[in-house]
Order: sequence, then structure tokens, then C-alpha cells
Amino acid sequence: MRLIYKLILFLIWLLFAFSVHGHDYLDTTEIKELEVNALNGDVLSSNKLAYFYTFYEFDYDKKLYWNEKSVQNGSIYAMILYSYAVTYKDPSIYPDVKRYLQVLSSIGILTGKKLLLDYCKKVKKCEDSSFNYIVNLNVRDPKEYSSMMMCYVSENLHAFTKEELSVIFAIYQMNKSFYNAHFSCGKEYLSDNLKYIENEMNKKLFTNILVWLEFNKKHPNASTEDQERFIASLESTG
Repeated sequence: MRLIYKLILFLIWLLFAFSVHGHDYLDTTEIKELEVNALNGDVLSSNKLAYFYTFYEFDYDKKLYWNEKSVQNGSIYAMILYSYAVTYKDPSIYPDVKRYLQVLSSIGILTGKKLLLDYCKKVKKCEDSSFNYIVNLNVRDPKEYSSMMMCYVSENLHAFTKEELSVIFAIYQMNKSFYNAHFSCGKEYLSDNLKYIENEMNKKLFTNILVWLEFNKKHPNASTEDQERFIASLESTG
């Protein structure tokens, strides 16, 4: 099983490599420049640093740091890469991985669902997550969560991370008329929650999730490879 994970991780990073320009060894000046840009929100810079600390100057902690920074900079793909690495090594010491996997699962990304199942088997602590009751591993169309998701969010709003809020708002935006017609927790309450979500969410990630949801809507039967190829392509535009 570990050999399979190593192979999968290697192949995923190879795919990622083609979405990031300039993969040569980085000198000190280049690293500093990339760090400044990454900390200022440039996803390509944080991606390059994560790649560098994976294949050229291996440093697991720095790799995960810049991978996580890529998530903050709006990268869906970085969640997948982070999750692959952490699930393989020791998922119990990285609590963010569970939430990332549930974010990926909730928007129909097959890799996220598979890794989440594996994570749950290893850690056996899936019952205490704020997303536990709204993520169905068999659901590929987020609309099928219907008003159950928004009602649950209404009761637990401040427990969600910026990444989770981005997913919630994106799914709502994609299915606004459906939610408004089926929402049973009070219209005014919904309005107040949406204002909070919009202010607190990761806006760059939200934009990429919307693009992904459009793809998923048009290609509901896409394979795992096709999904990951599309998600990786989002990185090339930063």
C-alpha cells in the first residue's frame, strides 16, 4: 500500500510540475523573491516553492508550509497534494488534512473522497468534524446536499474554516434558486449568514471552486485523471 501511495504522489507531482513555469534549481535570491510574492498572494510562487522543497532540496515541513500557503492563495490542487503527502506520512498530526479532504469531497472531487475514506480508516476520528454530516462520499452533484447543508451551516457557522466557507458559498451561488426555494431555516437568517460567509471566505479559492463546479456540472462522469488534469490547469492562470 505504501509503495502505491509513493507512486501516486510522484505521478500527481509530475502533473503539477507541468502547470508551474520554471522548475530549475532555485538560488537564494530566487527563493527570497518567490517567498515575498507567495506571501503577497501569488499562487504560482507558492507552488514553485512547494515543488522545490519536494524535488530539489527536500524539506517536508517547508514543502507542507508552502503547499498550505498555495491553498490560502486559492489553489484547489494544493489541497490534493497536501492531502496525498500527509495521508501517506502521518495524518493524525496534521488536523488540516481532514478538513481539506472534506472540502474536496463536498465539491465532487474523486481523489478527495478516496483519500478521505483512507484517512478515516487510519485515524478513526471522523465523527467530530463540522463537515461530517453534510459530506456524502457517494454524492457527486453538490446540489444534492440541498437545504440540509445550509441549515447545518446556519447552526454551526463560526466552526468553519475560510476554505470551508468558500465551498459553502460557491455551492450556494451555483444553486441559488434551488436553495432559496427549499431553505427552511428562515430567509433573514440565511441572508445574515451569507454576508458573514462572503466576508470571511477565501475569495481566491472561491473563484477557482466556481470554475471547478462549472466543469463538474458539464462533465459529471469525468474520471479521476480528467478531474485532476483540469484542476491542475487552474494553476497556470494563478
